Amino acid sequence: MQEPKKNLISKVSQSAYTWATALLGLALLPGLLLILAAVITYRHMAWSMMQKPDTSPSGLTVLFVVFILLSLAYFLRLGYATYAIVKNSRQTIERIAPQLAPFPLSDLPAFFANQKIAVRMGLWESPDAFTYGVVHPTIVISRRLHQILDAPSLTAILAHEVHHVRSHDYALQQIFLVILRAFPWLPLESVYRFYLTAREIRADQFAIVWQHTADHLMQAMVTTIHALREQPHSQFSGETAWNSVWQARINALINSETVPLSPEARTLFSAALIPFATSAVLAITSLSLFCH
Repeated sequence: MQEPKKNLISKVSQSAYTWATALLGLALLPGLLLILAAVITYRHMAWSMMQKPDTSPSGLTVLFVVFILLSLAYFLRLGYATYAIVKNSRQTIERIAPQLAPFPLSDLPAFFANQKIAVRMGLWESPDAFTYGVVHPTIVISRRLHQILDAPSLTAILAHEVHHVRSHDYALQQIFLVILRAFPWLPLESVYRFYLTAREIRADQFAIVWQHTADHLMQAMVTTIHALREQPHSQFSGETAWNSVWQARINALINSETVPLSPEARTLFSAALIPFATSAVLAITSLSLFCH
């Protein structure tokens, strides 16, 4: 593999780590702040009892119990959401597994020899390409898509999916879904939609840099769109959000638009402001009681 391509994959991995750090911080930090508040309150209770053995710090006891209950509720909700999303993901993979077959090795580009990524063919007639799996990532190209694309266009689609693998997009999407399920009141829908669109545009940019031209990717997208329109239940007719991703990708290709590799710090901060602020206020309140 050429050195520029190695550097490109390295940048993709760094972007994935940035997203993962931001999302895990968003999910865990409020709960950790609640635990910190409980610890501080407990230490203050112990200090008060040492100073005044005959006095029961009932107010601190109530505050300590509240912090413990809030912490338990927070992590139980997060744990249940994680269990539900993982279970749903496994069921989906198990459902499509019988419809997967080995992909013809002769049709794989030469660069796949060093990628250590499994490629399977989906035995259905919809022109699809997607990636799944966290520990053992797998790229799926449907039989219909394989039939309608020429070799350069297929290479563009595979390079696009390689980006999804190297940026751990499947895992990041699962983290997003866990947070959205656990805390549906957080204003994260716009961040999630931004992520879904941005990851597709970044994967397109990766394929263009890999092939040194946008022509093959554009041809692949046009061919795929025409094939999708011919499907009996085409998503182009009903799903506005799904169509908007395609429209954003096409606009980015036509106008040579780029998107940041890392998440927008302002957007994530505004989404996390409410839970962070609430937990921080509780922790600071407990700390001020201890200092007092």
